Amino acid sequence: MRIVGVQGLTGGAGATTICAGLAVAMNNFGTRTIALDLQLENCLAAHFGMHLEHTEGLLPLCATALSGETALSETTAANSSDLNIRIEDCVFESDQGYPFVPFGRVAPEVEPAALQILEQNLEQLFAPLLALEDRILLVDVPRTPGPLQQWVYANADLIINVLQPEPRLTSAILRFSQHSLPRQYQSRVIINQMAPNLTIARDSSDYLHGVLSSEMLLPVAVHRDQHAVEAFAALQPVHHYQKSAQVSRDFDALALWLAGFLSDAPTNARATNPNESNRP
Repeated sequence: MRIVGVQGLTGGAGATTICAGLAVAMNNFGTRTIALDLQLENCLAAHFGMHLEHTEGLLPLCATALSGETALSETTAANSSDLNIRIEDCVFESDQGYPFVPFGRVAPEVEPAALQILEQNLEQLFAPLLALEDRILLVDVPRTPGPLQQWVYANADLIINVLQPEPRLTSAILRFSQHSLPRQYQSRVIINQMAPNLTIARDSSDYLHGVLSSEMLLPVAVHRDQHAVEAFAALQPVHHYQKSAQVSRDFDALALWLAGFLSDAPTNARATNPNESNRP
């Protein structure tokens, strides 16, 4: 399985929307793609029709290990097989047949321990998914550094970093180049909410073209489109809410680019060659 992460470089950049829209487009083009949410906000599931009152997902799955006598010490990590938790138990499908894994929600007093179990059992828990052939795992990556982000960085064939054309862009690119870029095996940057009629959008695009290489900045941008907001409110993939919308065409173009990239790029070899450069 190939792994692709989608990460916002600022809060509210729209990475979750892009992750969901890209997963739908990839599936529509015939590449079986599973969307995986690693964000505490648990918003990805809503793009696939799961109502907010449904709390199922990775975190509740791990919370089940807290029952009975199971406990974690600060120095010893429990094994997912010993805890009897299976990733297959939280893989859902939307009404349109798109597979996704929600992060889920648990009570605040349980969250730290459940999160610890998840972080300590990532490799074993995700192994059945990663063993699937001819699949893509599309991950909504946490912006906050930690074990979940580190796992994606270490295993992903590509991280798509999302920016909006707004005043925070300059400082976000600086932080990205100093902190995130050196740890990503392959990196690309995409502009979301592009509105060519706005001066700030044109200036931001010009700035990015000036500071990023032509390879680093994706040739596809996702345009500002009210249909994306309306589809999220309706708990539908935007491609099904309004197939002819500009944002739907943008996700199709992004999916075509990603398919070409993955067909040409070697699998992330970091696990077998740890001295390989992280830079693209």
